[in-house]
Order: sequence, then C-alpha cells, then structure tokens
Amino acid sequence: MDSALVDIVLEDAERLAAEARKAALNGDYSLSSEINGLILRLSRANRVRLPRELRLSMCKRCRVSLIPGVTLSVRLRSQGRQRYLVRRCLVCGYIHRLPLS
Repeated sequence: MDSALVDIVLEDAERLAAEARKAALNGDYSLSSEINGLILRLSRANRVRLPRELRLSMCKRCRVSLIPGVTLSVRLRSQGRQRYLVRRCLVCGYIHRLPLS
C-alpha cells in the first residue's frame, strides 16, 4: 500500500470529521451521519484503517458524530473487579461498553 495514499485518505477523513462535528453541534444530525458515512466509504474503498480516536468518535448504528453532552452520554460503571466505560448515543440510544484496564 502506498503511504502517500494512506496520508491523503487520513487527511481527508480528519477534515470531513471536523465538518461532521460542526454539523452535529448545530443540531443537523442527518448531515453529520451522511458525512461520517462518506468517511467510512472512503476508508473502505482505499483499504485504509481509520485511527481509533476517529472510529470511536462516531456512533456505530446511526453514524452521528459523538460529542459528550450533545450527542453522547458517558458513565463509569463497575461490576465486581471489572470497570468499564458506558458510552450511549443520545440520538439513537446505541450503547457501547469499553473495558478499562
């Protein structure tokens, strides 16, 4: 894989993600979802893996940009010795649990 292509795709993905965040902050969730869908199609078409921060910044179900307090609820939960972060999309209700080490 050409590293120049990877750099271009990641640069475009970051630029589009910033636009999707702006749209979500303005309350236009459908535009945010559309832009994030475009990011995913771009990465799949070029076989480029998106960075973890970028993948976690969008909802897996509705693809809206996740912004704490606006489109995302974050809670810390524990069950016995296991602790995990519960992230809930406020647009579609999707719940994502991330184990904490």
